[in-house]
Amino acid sequence: MKSIFEKKETIIKIAKILLFMIFFLMSMEIVFTLGRNYEKKYYKAQKERAVLQKIETDRFFKINDVMNIIGFKTKNHNIYTGKISGVDVTVFWDITNNFCRKNSYRYDIKRQVKKINGDYYASSKALKDVFMLDFYYKNHEIKYKEVSPQTWYNHTKMIAHAGGAVKTQYNYNSYTNSKEAIIQNYNLGFRVFEFDVYPTSDNKMALVHDWKKFGMKNNTPFSAQQWEKFRGTSLPDFGQSFTTMMYENLLDEMLINKDMYIITDTKSTDFSKDETKIQFEQIYKLAKKKDVHLLERIIPQIYDDDMYDIVMNVYPFKSIIYTTYATKEKADKIIKFVSKHRNIQVITAKFEDKRFGITEVNEIHKKKKYFFNHTIDTFKNYTKARTLGADGVYTNVLNLGDAELYESLEKR
Repeated sequence: MKSIFEKKETIIKIAKILLFMIFFLMSMEIVFTLGRNYEKKYYKAQKERAVLQKIETDRFFKINDVMNIIGFKTKNHNIYTGKISGVDVTVFWDITNNFCRKNSYRYDIKRQVKKINGDYYASSKALKDVFMLDFYYKNHEIKYKEVSPQTWYNHTKMIAHAGGAVKTQYNYNSYTNSKEAIIQNYNLGFRVFEFDVYPTSDNKMALVHDWKKFGMKNNTPFSAQQWEKFRGTSLPDFGQSFTTMMYENLLDEMLINKDMYIITDTKSTDFSKDETKIQFEQIYKLAKKKDVHLLERIIPQIYDDDMYDIVMNVYPFKSIIYTTYATKEKADKIIKFVSKHRNIQVITAKFEDKRFGITEVNEIHKKKKYFFNHTIDTFKNYTKARTLGADGVYTNVLNLGDAELYESLEKR
């Protein structure tokens, strides 16, 4: 029979064994728990790396990071404020309604934004459309470079005449040369705009078709200050009013939208050669003062051979239009002159100008130049102009959808 001491030793041994087993089991649980946590973290990290890799491969960029990189500050949820080429700009990423608004200019971002881990990412396409910047990744860091707009003359089927008509449910207001016109028609997809430029009484450059119909005080043209305060009208006049612009106001819109081209209709046939030169000197100086690169997107219209030299002596514009409504010269002489000058890429003529039939338009194309008609406001006349060889048209009221419809019908 075991003594009491032997029994105690046995109990102690059993207790030690039990404690060891408990400690061992607890240690194993800890090890397994750590292992599971590590495994979860490992696979989570792997998953996150895969997501980030896909984001980079698909070229999506965190919107907040992009806006900060280009100098914008967060004002509110998805609203940012900053400057583009010195012009104050507010950008609103409206994820709910699938658009991005840059001041009053609107861009469709449907299927161009993703929400990942609570953050919004925009595609490189959306960012290019809004900012004309090409974003990319380098060593996992966001980089970008400026993008040049497409050459206008071989990518344009429609030019917004006098900024394009301001359209409402009940009418369209043409010849406004207004801020409302350029905003609405830019939002409708136009990127090339013709504007009428006319001197004020103090020889500043106003956007107005003429003073007789659109603004005179005591039978005298407005001064620049008076014009900026005036509410413009349309032709025909439906009783609505519009925000008038000086030439420098238009340049600010071009700074905001770096894919916007402007054609100048300076009504130079109403002025002497010296006066025409002064007008273009102002156009040149104002653009150069704001940003010399603007001059690459300003397209002067010339009305005869002599005006080409006047304009080129002010600045060697990259792109010029020879518009023929003010000259009685025959088509062959005009085509011959244009063919000598590389930077005159386009000839324009009134719709059904008898000087420019199919033979003449074919000759223009042989010279690797383009032919546009003005001003066309019905689909019937648009199809006729294109059928007769016109590459594009000036229009008040037609939309780019009409050009797309014509293209689709032509292919059927």
